Amino acid sequence: MKVKKITSVVNTVESKRCDLNRKLRQNNLMTEIKKRERNISQQNQKMFQRLASIVSRPNQIRFEGKGPNSLNFGRRKSEMRRIMKSNIDILKNIKNAKPALPIKDLQKRFLKNEKYKTIVSTYDEYGKKEDPVERYMHQVYYDVSPSPRKKIDQGSSRATFKPRTKRKGSIDAKKMRWTGAKEYPGVRSFQFSPSKERSDTQRPSMFPSISDLKERFMSVDQFNSMISNEMADIRKIKKGKKKCLKSVQQVFQNHEPSTQDHIFSTSMNVV
Repeated sequence: MKVKKITSVVNTVESKRCDLNRKLRQNNLMTEIKKRERNISQQNQKMFQRLASIVSRPNQIRFEGKGPNSLNFGRRKSEMRRIMKSNIDILKNIKNAKPALPIKDLQKRFLKNEKYKTIVSTYDEYGKKEDPVERYMHQVYYDVSPSPRKKIDQGSSRATFKPRTKRKGSIDAKKMRWTGAKEYPGVRSFQFSPSKERSDTQRPSMFPSISDLKERFMSVDQFNSMISNEMADIRKIKKGKKKCLKSVQQVFQNHEPSTQDHIFSTSMNVV
């Protein structure tokens, strides 16, 4: 058997028609090459003319041409100006130098703290924080007068504490009004009043004196004695109530029921 020759399916034969795009590209390349050659020839001609002019003047002084401008040239000048300005500012600050700490403010704070220390150290302490006196401290009030500006003297800019007398008596639970009874010592209210006589050496008028505090507030012993007396009164009242109940029970036990009571009880049982 003879083997037939295998031919390719793709047609690789060039077409007989001319390709217009290819010719245009070739023409463009040729024109660009010619332009480049023309520019190079012009530059070479200019260079030769300059060399000829230099060689024709051998006796004249030849100044060297200036090189390219450095990038740091302008920056150096600005840096020098900045340094000079900073030095001048430093000299001015040295001339007008002041202490970093304000001495007047420190003196004011020191005097204020000293006054506070003297005021706190002069007052005596009555009782401790855990004592039951604090339960009755909320009953103390500080009331300002309606027109304190008119009453305050020119010498004193603050008002002083003045004890206000409290109405004696106790509250009746049924009638809700005051009746004659004991007054709790030490529990009093306060009222502002102007300080009439006060020298500069005295304590500020905002704080009361020690004698006033001793009069207004009770000590721990006084408070404990007051509570013990009240507890004793309560015990007496309870004992009296018990005696009354016992006497009433005895009366009912000794009382013999009458016929009417007997009838009423039987009728209630029937119902």
